[in-house]
Amino acid sequence: MKKNTATRQALGRLGASVAFRIFIVLMILYILYHCVASFSDRVVTDVVTDGEARTTLSGEAVLFRDETVLTVAGGSALCSYPNENGAKVNTRSVLSQLYPMAGDAAVLAQHQRTLTALDRQIALADRYGSASELLSVLPSLRTQARDELLSVTALVSDGAPMREIEEHTDAFLLLLHRMQALTGEGLSMSATVDSLRAERNALLGAALYHSRTLTLADVSSDATGGYFYHASSVDGYENVFRASQLDGLTVSQLESLRASQPTVYGTGVTVVGKLVQGYEWSIVLPLDSASASQLEVGEIYPVTFTDENATTIDMTLVQVVTDPTSPTVLAVLQSTVTPSGFTYPRFARVSLTLDTRRGYRIPETALVGQDGENGENGVYILDGGRVSYRDVRILFRGEGYVIVYTPTTEERESEQDSTYHYDRYVALRDVVITEGDNLYDGKYID
Repeated sequence: MKKNTATRQALGRLGASVAFRIFIVLMILYILYHCVASFSDRVVTDVVTDGEARTTLSGEAVLFRDETVLTVAGGSALCSYPNENGAKVNTRSVLSQLYPMAGDAAVLAQHQRTLTALDRQIALADRYGSASELLSVLPSLRTQARDELLSVTALVSDGAPMREIEEHTDAFLLLLHRMQALTGEGLSMSATVDSLRAERNALLGAALYHSRTLTLADVSSDATGGYFYHASSVDGYENVFRASQLDGLTVSQLESLRASQPTVYGTGVTVVGKLVQGYEWSIVLPLDSASASQLEVGEIYPVTFTDENATTIDMTLVQVVTDPTSPTVLAVLQSTVTPSGFTYPRFARVSLTLDTRRGYRIPETALVGQDGENGENGVYILDGGRVSYRDVRILFRGEGYVIVYTPTTEERESEQDSTYHYDRYVALRDVVITEGDNLYDGKYID
């Protein structure tokens, strides 16, 4: 009896031990299952944003324009300009104040740069000094100074002309100076102007008493008006790349024009600037035949001037010149637009936009399935923990991304067009899944 009791107790302990071990194993398996399930539910996401892709043709273009260089004989002189570069003038307009000064050409060129900078700084200081002197304007001045500093940074990054960089730099420094003057930490603006004028007078010296005012009528007997550009805009090619040269221009003729040497004006002549009459100007862009075949005469193309702060101008393609003896094709584009601050570079790096595709930008890794009709594909999005499938129609494939079609509001809301349902196509700011396992429409992810 005792033996049976002991046996039953032993079997009971063994059963409890086995049950406990089975329980432990089941717990481990349960934990492992959820760990694996949790790991398999991990996803990487990204957000749908607006995007665009451009198909472009790039190269170095040559500018053709009718320009007349304005000079004054009788010795060298420094020029002070009352108007901005490219200002519209007539016969009575004052082009420049001349200050006769003899000396080495390099020294005079440096003096001219210094005079131009001082004139610009004095004009800015006069403008800022005439404004309110109340401390309440400090926040506005800080905002202006910040904007000017951002402009300088952007211009330097984009490789903009030094003249434009210097203008924004001067504006930034004078805004800082005015803030210091308002808070009593620096000279007043009137004292600053007096200091700049004293520096200018010292530079000009005795020439101050022998200066003369120059109007358009003084330097041109037949011009009635136009756009006047300062001497710093004269490159010496004004008589080489004239608009008349475009008539019958060939590839070999363009190469010959490019090999021409710029005009150098003698020491006894002062170059005041140049006058442009009329609005029309053109560029010639050499291309290979395959690239040029994508162009259509009469079409308007956006042309971006890389070194002009990426200024984009709509230009009309007026001619495509082919030469059986050369693989190069010349695209002649024309415009009447005169953008503010544009320097009309003679040789310019440009990018001509053939086509722009706008839509939603999605990482390429988010695409699932095969391309269907009309470039259709799909993505999975995550909406409140629920995985949903969305169609996309690919317009453009880039490096690591795609631009997809954006259904219009009418298409989304239309009851009649069953092709476009609001919940069928991906939308702006949808969270797309770029990495994940075992995804399907309707799956929930913790």
